[in-house]
Amino acid sequence: MKPLFTIIPEFKQHYHDMIEAGHKHLKNKSIFITGLVRNCEAILYQNIERLSLLEQYCKRLDYFIYENDSRDQTPEVLQKPIVTGK
Repeated sequence: MKPLFTIIPEFKQHYHDMIEAGHKHLKNKSIFITGLVRNCEAILYQNIERLSLLEQYCKRLDYFIYENDSRDQTPEVLQKPIVTGK
């Protein structure tokens, strides 16, 4: 998956060093992410897929996403299975 933002060339090595340090730090960590969603079907699945990529770097990843009063297909998107990073 491509980065969320453009990396300035002169900071590219520092960026990659910091990412690697973050991966090492997460190796034995457990992460629990919570969130509220409403009317965001267009971007929800992609964002959940991005979150699931963290799983490959940490000991354990759990998340709980609560949907409230959506008028679009957000509840149905939350029912889709996610392909995990592990």
